[in-house]
Amino acid sequence: MKNLSASINQAFEKMRNPKFLQKEGLGGEIPFFIFPYDIKYERQIDDTISGLKKRLNREGICVLELNLYTICIDILQSKGGIEKVLKLEERHKDRPNYFLKALQSALNIQEVFIPHIKNIVDTIEHHLIFITGVAPVFPYIRSHVILNNLHSVTDKVPTVMFYPGTYTGKTLNLFDRLKSNNYYRAYNLNEYQL
Repeated sequence: MKNLSASINQAFEKMRNPKFLQKEGLGGEIPFFIFPYDIKYERQIDDTISGLKKRLNREGICVLELNLYTICIDILQSKGGIEKVLKLEERHKDRPNYFLKALQSALNIQEVFIPHIKNIVDTIEHHLIFITGVAPVFPYIRSHVILNNLHSVTDKVPTVMFYPGTYTGKTLNLFDRLKSNNYYRAYNLNEYQL
């Protein structure tokens, strides 16, 4: 894996290209891209993405960032607050699977999470979508599940998921340790050629 700065510079050059923004050369495929990065860069990734967004904005490209962790917090706040979740976790600290299932239920991907994202996507102007915050939401939100459901909300603009791990074009490997379900509908941005 290249260093983060070099990979981000290459990604910037691709993302600012009108062919990328107009989804040329995808043969009708969903314009989803995975930007895999080494988990050792997790502390730097937020600032790096912020800088990338600023560079793209200077090019006239509006980026909508969907931070999965922030979305989880917003949804939980709307359902009674984080304190309620913390109390539930405390009450069931001896039953972590119960707590995980309760959290996943509150953040139900199809009934709650994706509709929440749809509302954001429908109300904020953008030319490009970044999906961030993958590491902090593991294991209660799985990135391949988000991608599998996101196409119903957005397939009009390129969507880039910043992924802490590797993507072979067939398999997502979170943290380079946890194999996820197969996911074939995205391009590895580091390998994608315009």
